[in-house]
Amino acid sequence: MINAQEVFERMSEGLSSPISHRILEVAKDERAWAQSFAEVIGSDRLFSVRFLFLAGSVNGLPRRLNTVSQAVTALGFPAVKALALGLTLYDFDVIEPEEMSGEGGRLRDLWDHSLACALIASRVGAADGVSPLPMAFVAGFLHDAGRVLCYRHFREEFHAALKLAATEGISLTEAESRIFGADHCVAGEVWARHADLPLLIRQTIQYHHTPLAAVPPDADPLLKKTLACIRIADHFGAGTGARLEILENGQPLAEEWALLSQSEEGSLQTVKRIQREVMGVREMFGFVEPPPDASAPALFQAAGKAKGRLIQFPGPGRVRGRAPGKVSGKKLTILVVEDHGSLLEVLGLYFMRSGYHVRTAGDGESALAILAKEEVHLLVLDLLLPGIDGFGLLRRLKGVAREQRPYIIVISAGAAEGDKKKVLELGADEYVPKPFHLSCLLEKIQTVERQLA
Repeated sequence: MINAQEVFERMSEGLSSPISHRILEVAKDERAWAQSFAEVIGSDRLFSVRFLFLAGSVNGLPRRLNTVSQAVTALGFPAVKALALGLTLYDFDVIEPEEMSGEGGRLRDLWDHSLACALIASRVGAADGVSPLPMAFVAGFLHDAGRVLCYRHFREEFHAALKLAATEGISLTEAESRIFGADHCVAGEVWARHADLPLLIRQTIQYHHTPLAAVPPDADPLLKKTLACIRIADHFGAGTGARLEILENGQPLAEEWALLSQSEEGSLQTVKRIQREVMGVREMFGFVEPPPDASAPALFQAAGKAKGRLIQFPGPGRVRGRAPGKVSGKKLTILVVEDHGSLLEVLGLYFMRSGYHVRTAGDGESALAILAKEEVHLLVLDLLLPGIDGFGLLRRLKGVAREQRPYIIVISAGAAEGDKKKVLELGADEYVPKPFHLSCLLEKIQTVERQLA
């Protein structure tokens, strides 16, 4: 068993990434303005895009969040600070060994579970009038912060606890106490206290596996309702994280539902929709499967068995169909065509924050309408679209003179080899399989921009 004091000391320091240190430093400075905090988050473009997507997922926001300052205004500084610090706990670019895939013990599983719980708690809280609204989302996202820290700091012991829980049929909190000398609820509260997070968040982390009747009677009256939302979200969100259903979810939730005005039956459709949302945006947070060929670059590996072929850019003298100097002196206009709303938002926001003019469309007809009336230099196109699909859109564009067509990058998951060949024959300049890293897709767009300059 690890000495509990060692666990607390390691976890209270969080993780050593530069962005986490800067965020914590500014967040603890009472003299720092919210704008200073926004500048720190904005200093890392990819982190800021992921943060804005996360903050924008809070239920009931009146508008889309394009800047960290808007997030501070919409959610309040305490919620923004807590979400940003929680996001630093994840290493999104890690490729985890395949042998871990059946255990529910990957960082990706923990991410799926935390995001699902945040979304479910936010929806349940909104429907029941739990206020302040952002805190239900924040508490859902951070409730397992201690578990993420256990994974990051003590990987072998973390998996030993998972195995112990599975083999002996005990809860994971009990297994953690045997292995670490403390469970993830206690460890997470230590981290949250060190980060100076709001009391409500610290208490939901500490008590989210505690029976409501055992919560201190002098606690904030809002705490029990928030805990009810988190416990319900924890229960429903378990299936999103592989075998995380072994954790604590044998406990009945009658007490939790009794505190709220909803029923379990009425929430099932919402939960299923949220679970699909979580799976849909997973790749955009950088989680990738182990590459099928260890010698191949890991940056653009297709999911599962798909190998994927990357078509090289033309030489520096010419980009297909365009004379040099076409867009000199201005940024490219990029049209993103993708029917998955969350992915469309992430791509659009990321390119916009990289300085590009961005247009988006959720179907082929809308894309054709934009192309007919606006100058578009680069088209990022998904194949699976409602109505006119990606193949149909490419056929329409094939009839347009080359010098009037945008540079076309097709992105798609699980396409057959014949489909890849087909999109290139239909005029696409490049095929990129999903999942992909945002930063690498941006590098390819920047290459196009340099060649068009």
